[in-house]
Amino acid sequence: MKKINTEMTWAIVQLFSKQGINLLILLLISYYVTPVEFGIYSVAFSFFQFFSLIADTGFNAAIVQKRNITDEQINAIYSVNIVLSLVLVLICFLSINLISYFYKQENLGLVVSVLSLNLFFIALSSTHSALLQKHLNFKALTI
Repeated sequence: MKKINTEMTWAIVQLFSKQGINLLILLLISYYVTPVEFGIYSVAFSFFQFFSLIADTGFNAAIVQKRNITDEQINAIYSVNIVLSLVLVLICFLSINLISYFYKQENLGLVVSVLSLNLFFIALSSTHSALLQKHLNFKALTI
């Protein structure tokens, strides 16, 4: 019972610190950039969020929920996440000219392409994060 309370505390700390850091970053970006640049960032971030939804296939939730999961299944999920993220990054890079043309903003494509690289880095860690959640190791996730 003590482990559950401790891990719940770490999960709450993780949630609030993540939201606090996101708010701080948003405030810093809005302070240091012009309104036009902030608008470009906002549109690019909406594209990133859309592709993030596609990349989240639900496999990581399956890792957490499945009682007995084999190493082969974990490796397959990891591989699918990596390949899918690389495909989505490639789609983003191939569509930057179209996005820039549609919104009539030259820099938008560059911002979308840089943000899309995060999809790959998220895929690298998402399977491991799901395993930590499965084993209720929220302290490691928080730190």
